[in-house]
Amino acid sequence: MEKKYTDSHQVSDNITLFKEDFGEFYVPVVSDLLAHVDIWLTDALGQPHFSSKQVIILQSDKEPMCSEGGICHIINLTTKVNYWCQWVYQFAHEYCHHLINGPLTGEVNGLIWFEETICELSSMFCLSRMVYYCAHHTNPYLTRYRPSVQGYLDALLREEEDEAPLHLYINRNLHLLEQPVYQREIYRHIARQVLPLYLECPSLWRMIPHFGNMHERQSLTRLFDHLREEADTTYADALQELRIMLIGS
Repeated sequence: MEKKYTDSHQVSDNITLFKEDFGEFYVPVVSDLLAHVDIWLTDALGQPHFSSKQVIILQSDKEPMCSEGGICHIINLTTKVNYWCQWVYQFAHEYCHHLINGPLTGEVNGLIWFEETICELSSMFCLSRMVYYCAHHTNPYLTRYRPSVQGYLDALLREEEDEAPLHLYINRNLHLLEQPVYQREIYRHIARQVLPLYLECPSLWRMIPHFGNMHERQSLTRLFDHLREEADTTYADALQELRIMLIGS
C-alpha cells in the first residue's frame, strides 16, 4: 500500500518538503539551505529564483534520486536529522537533474555519465557557496557550522594520486563510463578538476538547459559542438576551456 504523506513544509514557491521519516531536524535552517540551492544555481543560470517546475522532497532509505512525478519531479533523499552538509550535498545533485529536465529513466547509457558528473559538480559548487553563506550569516547556528561545511567539502575535494591531464584520464576510463553502471568515483574525480572553472565563471552553468536527452547522446565532442552553438558571450570562452580540459581540443 502506497504511503500517504501529510506533514509538509513549503520550502519555496516550487519546493515542498514532506517531513515524514527525516527524523527530528531544525526545519528553518534545512528549509533555508534547500531554498539556497535553487538560489545559487538559478543565479548562475541567469534564471528567476524558484521558477522551475514543482519539486516534492521525500525521504528514502534506498538512494538519492530524482524521478518523474507527473506535473512535478520527486526528489528522494536518504539524509536524516540535522546533517546539514548532507542535505545540501544530496539535494544539489538531484536538483541539478531536475534543472536539466531530461528523461529520468534511471538507466545509465549515452552521456548520462557526463550528466552525473555535472550533478556531482553541482553538489561541490553549492557546498562552496554554503561555506561563504555560513561564514556571513547572522544565524549563530550557521556561523558555527562553517568549519564543518569546509571540512565536508575538503573531504570531497581530496585528490587521489592521478596527475594525468583530465582528457587522458577520461579516455583511459571511457570503457568504464560506457558501461550501464554508475561510476561515482570517476564522476567525482572529473568534477573536482572542473570545479575551479565553474567557481571562476558561474555562468558556465547556463550550458545545462541545452543538454537535452543525454540518454541519446553518444559523443562528448558532438555535445560540445552543440553547446558551442547555443553559448552566449557570458560563458563561451569558459565553455571552450572546459572542452579542452575534457576532450583535449
